[in-house]
Amino acid sequence: MIHPVTIRTRRLILRPWREEDLELYALMNADPRVMEYFPSTLSREESDRQAHLMMNEIPQNGWGFWAVEVPDVAKFIGWIGLRKVGFFATFTPAVEIAWRIAFDHWGHGYATEGARACLQYGFEILKLKEIVSFTAFANQRSQRVMQQIGMHHSPADDFDHPKLSVDCNLRRHVLYRIKEDEWKRSFASCNVKIGDIYLHTESFGNSADPACILIAGKMSTARFWSDAFCQYLAKHGFFTIRTDHRDVGESSQIEWQKTPYSMSDLAKDAISILNCYGIKKAHFVGNSMGGWICQRIGVDYPERILSLVIISAGPIEITENDLMSLTPKEQEILDNTSKIFHSVKEGKTADETAQNFLPVWRHLNAEIPLDEEMAKKFTIDFLTRTKNKNAKNHDLMMQKFLSQMKRLNILQKIERPTLVIHGDKDPVVLPRHGKAVADAIPKSKLVMIKGVGHSFFNQALEEKIAKLVVDHIRKAGSMDNAF
Repeated sequence: MIHPVTIRTRRLILRPWREEDLELYALMNADPRVMEYFPSTLSREESDRQAHLMMNEIPQNGWGFWAVEVPDVAKFIGWIGLRKVGFFATFTPAVEIAWRIAFDHWGHGYATEGARACLQYGFEILKLKEIVSFTAFANQRSQRVMQQIGMHHSPADDFDHPKLSVDCNLRRHVLYRIKEDEWKRSFASCNVKIGDIYLHTESFGNSADPACILIAGKMSTARFWSDAFCQYLAKHGFFTIRTDHRDVGESSQIEWQKTPYSMSDLAKDAISILNCYGIKKAHFVGNSMGGWICQRIGVDYPERILSLVIISAGPIEITENDLMSLTPKEQEILDNTSKIFHSVKEGKTADETAQNFLPVWRHLNAEIPLDEEMAKKFTIDFLTRTKNKNAKNHDLMMQKFLSQMKRLNILQKIERPTLVIHGDKDPVVLPRHGKAVADAIPKSKLVMIKGVGHSFFNQALEEKIAKLVVDHIRKAGSMDNAF
């Protein structure tokens, strides 16, 4: 018998099975929602038999399909792990990664978090060269997890599962793969130390590629930029880094009264991240407050910039636009937005609060249909990774910044190629403010997207913005190489 392995992640414990897990596992396997893409639900006897097989494999091999525990939340939520594929197919012999999570624990990113840890164990400890995963063709939820952990799919690999009958409508399966070298390039996280402050960063892609730094908005974590968005940039040849600002996610929490910070400090944070990664120049992409930070970087650190993308932000200085009074319609839009924001009530759980926030995200998405799953996932991530209320320090910083804005004519100093993306229905930063940014920066291009508000919780819109970003920074990179 081999000593069984236990894997710990930020939120999860992947551990050997216990007898007391069996009752909860049987409830999972009797739930039609959990078993939607399996031939049938399982009886208690069938479920116990399956659990004992997994329970026995771990002591034999040291690894397998681990039971998953969420400390302080649930003693058992399902299983995640690795196992040798138990049938013959064109891709076998192979080791698969798989998961099954109780319905009440869906939407928290547990499968993705645990699967990433299992990939790391498989490649670093077991020295596997490739790991596969497969599911029924219609199971889009599991396929999204496969994509989020860096696996890729080729239709040529699709197969009929040999253990399912010919007339079973679930027989056709998709196959996803990831090789060791692809995994090494796909995702990594680290904390960057700047003085007494730690900033949590996550990176995607090959560090040898040109770098792209993603800067989120006020009270937003790094994961406002979804895995799919980051992977799109990485797939197109950019080493992509997203970061938690001070006071959100896993970055340091700041006592505002003792050490207040400014927009310039947040710009310096981004440059310090470049320094810690050993990167001389990068493309900077900022959304909302992140767009203001990008402008500050453009003015203060021109030698570190390849290009800028400013999304849903106004200018960092007073322009002609600011001297114009709000129209009654504009005032009504801003008042309505404030009313909707202040109507949100905090729930008893992260799930409940995320549900309560949906009217806000729907309003900020404007005329674009809201992907509720994307919005809830972001909200839950924020609530679970931000441990206190210091995120409101962002409000204090922005209020101070906006109250001290002057007419300085500094944006004309930005000489690097700049793309300004704005929604023509933005209810937070009015469209004319986006136009003012583009007017003030000499080498800028404005893309005003019809029907778009202040957020883009919609997969099709996210893909469109990702493509605009890639097209811009590719062109900017080729221009930079010409000099």
